Amino acid sequence: MQNTFNPSTNLHIPVTSQGSSKETDENKASEILPWKMLDLTPVAIQVLNAEGKYLYCNKRTLELFGADSNQEIQGRTPSHFSPLIQKTGENSKDTLDNILRQAFSHSSVTSLWDYKRTNGEIFPTEMTLHHLNYNGEDCLMVSIIDISDATSKINAMSTLIRDSPFSILTVSKDIEITHFNEAYLKVTHYSPEEANALGFKGQTVLSREGGTIKDAIAHKQPVRGKFVCNFGSGIRHLEYSYIPVLNYQGEVSHLYHVMVDMTDLVNKLNEFESLITGSPAGIITMDPDTRILSANKAFSDISALPESQLTTMHAKDFKILVREGASVSDVVRDKKTGGGTLTCNFGPVTRDLQYSYIPITDTNGNVVKIYTLYVDLTPVTHMIEYLRKSVNVMTDYVHSLSEGNTDFSPRPLPSDEYTASAYDSFVEITTAIDQARHAIEKMVTDSEKLTDAAIKGNLTFRVDSSTHVGKFKEIVEGMNNTLDTTLIPVHEAMRVSKEYSRYQFKTRFNSDIKVQGDWVAFRDALDEIGREISRVISVLSEKIQDLSKTIEEANASIEEIASGTSEISSTMGSISKNSENGDQSIEQIIRAMNDLSNTVGSVAHKADSVASLAQEANNFATSGVNFAQKSSSSMNEIIKSSGHVDLIIKDINVQMGEIGKIVSLISDIASQTNLLSLNAAIEAARAGDAGRGFAVVAAEVKSLSHDSRKSANDISEMIHKLQTQAKSAGDAMESSLHVVHEGNESLSEMVVSFNQIAEKIGEINRYTMDVAAASEEQAASVEEITASMQDISSFTHKTSEEVTMTSAAITQTSASLDQITQVVSEIVEIEDQVAQEISRFSV
Repeated sequence: MQNTFNPSTNLHIPVTSQGSSKETDENKASEILPWKMLDLTPVAIQVLNAEGKYLYCNKRTLELFGADSNQEIQGRTPSHFSPLIQKTGENSKDTLDNILRQAFSHSSVTSLWDYKRTNGEIFPTEMTLHHLNYNGEDCLMVSIIDISDATSKINAMSTLIRDSPFSILTVSKDIEITHFNEAYLKVTHYSPEEANALGFKGQTVLSREGGTIKDAIAHKQPVRGKFVCNFGSGIRHLEYSYIPVLNYQGEVSHLYHVMVDMTDLVNKLNEFESLITGSPAGIITMDPDTRILSANKAFSDISALPESQLTTMHAKDFKILVREGASVSDVVRDKKTGGGTLTCNFGPVTRDLQYSYIPITDTNGNVVKIYTLYVDLTPVTHMIEYLRKSVNVMTDYVHSLSEGNTDFSPRPLPSDEYTASAYDSFVEITTAIDQARHAIEKMVTDSEKLTDAAIKGNLTFRVDSSTHVGKFKEIVEGMNNTLDTTLIPVHEAMRVSKEYSRYQFKTRFNSDIKVQGDWVAFRDALDEIGREISRVISVLSEKIQDLSKTIEEANASIEEIASGTSEISSTMGSISKNSENGDQSIEQIIRAMNDLSNTVGSVAHKADSVASLAQEANNFATSGVNFAQKSSSSMNEIIKSSGHVDLIIKDINVQMGEIGKIVSLISDIASQTNLLSLNAAIEAARAGDAGRGFAVVAAEVKSLSHDSRKSANDISEMIHKLQTQAKSAGDAMESSLHVVHEGNESLSEMVVSFNQIAEKIGEINRYTMDVAAASEEQAASVEEITASMQDISSFTHKTSEEVTMTSAAITQTSASLDQITQVVSEIVEIEDQVAQEISRFSV
């Protein structure tokens, strides 16, 4: 692109006409002098003839073209020292011909032209051609100014304008846009054609702070400001400068309109301002001396002070009760963000706050402003304290339950405005604890009913499990089922014991009934009682039968003795009448007495046998009594065991009740605590970085919830084990109770029977001993009679006296026989009674 300027004053070189030699020399001197002066000028000057060839060049031209002498230039055309193509893209020769024609047609022409030195280096110039007449010929004086430095600066300026991130317009003094850069197109979103066509009409200024372009032209001074402009494609916030460019005369030739797009910054500032204004955290801006510059609504709400009052105060006017963290002076000194927690009294209210000081520094690094963010932790601290106290109260309730104390009424702690939501949760928790307490009381009551009924022998009593729920219902059903299961062996044991009481010792525990544990030992013991008693009764029956036979034999012998005594008595009568036949009669008497002696000896022997059998039967009866007493003692031990087991069951029931309470309570607390941790986490998330402390609390609460739920699971396993233990203990209790009530009665009856048998056998033993004693006395009497008979044989003369004595002895013997007969009759009667009693036993 080329610009045409008005020509400057023509340079006229004087030309003189021919005259005298003196005049000629003077004229030549006057002609040479100006040309010499041209060598002194810093501007390259040449003269072209009508053909466009160099006639003359000054010294500066040689320097500019890099020539050593005029001969290298004279006779050549300017195109010879020009590149083939100009930077504008024009052909140098053709363009130069046009310029020369214009110069010959006009007085002066100026143009920007690229020349080429002899070494091939191209350099920019400002070329001016003046038309002149030299020696009657049309010539052109050409002046060339090397503008390389200026061009470099212009190029740099052009590059700066072109590549500048700021919008730059070139504006004429008539306020028309003559040029714009790429940044302007990006800001406006106009195409180059639209920008050229619209000009300033494409800019609708909505608001302005600062001077106008007319002010810059009028005052010839830069004008700065900012405005909001609508370019059609959108509204932009811009800072602008109108920079006037003055010409040599000091007039404004054109202006540069520079615009900096601040839209993103303004948007961010607006966003930042909106964040500050709408932030739930309290934010104040203060200077290093803590003078409050601004405060948002959240801080006004926190402090309960209006913003208008806050901006008249200093932050140090607030009363800090407790601080943990950096102070304002620390932040100003270290020029680093600082923070912490504090408790502050603002006057109307006292708050627990988490704070952060954010220092803002200038270009010199000095703190000029401090942004302070406050997060109100008062609800959190109140909530934490409320939770801590409430959890302690709930823990006390749990401890009471674990200690078996249900005599309390759980109630939540009263709440304030910050803890109302937690209060509702603890209402649910205390309700759950109270329900657990009632359930445990019901469980304990029903367990006591079962135990009392069992102690009283009412094994058919059952608890209504429908009044219980969950694990409690399972426990009650388990106890009922345990009793149901226990009744089968209990009823069987009662049946066997009743048969024993009916002397049916052949009866045994039904083998089809399957028993386990202690029931096996009880079954075997009960069967062993039947077997041992059967064995003793069988042996006793055999001995009684032997005794019966012996008594019969003794009775026969006694009858023989009675018959012999009668014969002796008759013989004694004959002896008394026929003493003269004494020898023969005496011999007969001696023989009869010997027979009597043998018979009495046999009776004595039989009586000894009977006594021995009676003693053995008495020993067996005593053994039976001892065995029955041992069985009764075993029953007493079982009674003690039953009582111990009953205590175990009660203890286990208490433990199960306590643990059940704990499980229910902990599960409820875990659920409610987890809900509280979730609320706390939500509040922490809303508070962002400022809520980190709250998030830690939420995490701790959540961890507590997690630990509580794990404890509940562990305790559930404990309940399961205790249920199994309770079932086993219940079985033992029921078995023992059954044995106590039924077995003891049967053993009592058996002991009575054995005592009766022992008494009867004792009587038999005593009577047998009496028979033996009487038989011995009778034997002695018979011996005496025999001796008397021998004396009669020897001393016949004493026959009458001896007969008298013999009659007395016979009388005594007869009395003894009567006594023996009576004793034997009594023995027979006792033996019949014993046999009758033994026959009642089925062995």
